[in-house]
Amino acid sequence: MHQVPGIPAPPIPARVATAEHAAHNEAAHVDTPPPDVPVGRNGAFVTFWAGQAISQVGDAVGGLALPLLVLALTGSALHMGTVIAILAAPLAVIGIPAGVLVDRLNRRLTMLICDALRAALFVGLAVAAVFNLLDLWVLYAAAALLGILQVFFYLAGQTAVPSLVARGRIVQANSWVQAAAAASGLLGLPVAGILIADIGPGRALAVDGITFVVSAISLAAVRRSFAHPVPLPAPRRRQPHSIFGALGDVLRATLTGVGIIWRTPVLRGATLLSIGLNLLLSLGSAAGLFRLKHDLSFSAMLIGFIFAGASAGAVALALAAGPLRRRLGFARALLLAVAIQAPLALGIGWVTNSVALGVCYAFSSGAGSLFSVTTISLRQTITPGALLGRVSAAVQTASALAITLGTFLGGLLTVALGASLTFTVMAGGLVLLVALAILGGVQRLDPRGPAAEPYWSM
Repeated sequence: MHQVPGIPAPPIPARVATAEHAAHNEAAHVDTPPPDVPVGRNGAFVTFWAGQAISQVGDAVGGLALPLLVLALTGSALHMGTVIAILAAPLAVIGIPAGVLVDRLNRRLTMLICDALRAALFVGLAVAAVFNLLDLWVLYAAAALLGILQVFFYLAGQTAVPSLVARGRIVQANSWVQAAAAASGLLGLPVAGILIADIGPGRALAVDGITFVVSAISLAAVRRSFAHPVPLPAPRRRQPHSIFGALGDVLRATLTGVGIIWRTPVLRGATLLSIGLNLLLSLGSAAGLFRLKHDLSFSAMLIGFIFAGASAGAVALALAAGPLRRRLGFARALLLAVAIQAPLALGIGWVTNSVALGVCYAFSSGAGSLFSVTTISLRQTITPGALLGRVSAAVQTASALAITLGTFLGGLLTVALGASLTFTVMAGGLVLLVALAILGGVQRLDPRGPAAEPYWSM
């Protein structure tokens, strides 16, 4: 069990008083508890948030410029799609072991290093593009490295909010974070389009590199360790007597996050609900764009406005997530965010009026923001900080796999049934998911207690 605030932690036996334990406990006691003030008056959080918001606008530029650079160099949609897949693959491949490492590293320093490396990489790619030094394999390697750095940065960043704001302000802080992420698409994509049209996709990458420098500066200005203020007891290690024993220890450490989720009912219920929602919503990833462009013959500009409205809806409901969560509670907020997706899926699948479609997309994105803010806040509220990286990695890896499977199945359904019927299947699946969640008692789960300790806690 994790240490109760106000009660000194028991001394670590000499046989396990390693440098790792000493560093962990020292980091845990350096910071005072976060101030219990509104997030807008919390200087450390606002500094962190502003840097990340600027960086996310840059991500929108880089996320569009890099695939277009590949397309400009190769003229191949296959190569462009491969680069996009390489960028996304590390989360599913190394997410869980990366969580193990993040829980053993200085999280703020990890984020700083990731920002510095990504800034150097993007600026280097821009310079290479100017001098015509790029080839396809360099871009493949760059995409792989960027994807890996993004995984480590994201997992380390999951510990930032509970380290910077008081427990009762976590939902409000995550609302700000989610709103900034949604707004980055609303602002960043038009900026990306203008920049790429004006200076080309290669030079536009330098802009993303500069925003990573801004993010690094904001992180350096935050004088907190992103470590949990209450240390956990030292793990009970057994000395490995063979290579198999060492591998067993690594495996147990890797699966710690999965163990905590499975043994904590509220985390287990929220995670299963998240996996199901990601799987079902991903059915519409290809079907939605296919319907707008092929079935309805909307122009690219009109599609852009519809997606901009979706981003606006995500911002609005992200900011409203705090009041809604306080009124409904964690579990009912999650159920609401899933339940309203079913009629919206039918609207997106069958409505033909562009304004009505824009409204459906806006509310669907907004419901997604409400779900994200609620689940992330739930995880950060009850998971011991020293284990938060592994728990977050387990959830994100499962979600990435669900999204990959859902996108593939959605493409098959769109070919077999058409876009409208694919969204009808999605709506039926969402109704079934809500019914299963209610029958499983998700609405009665109480998130106030700490997460269960796993049988192992390396």
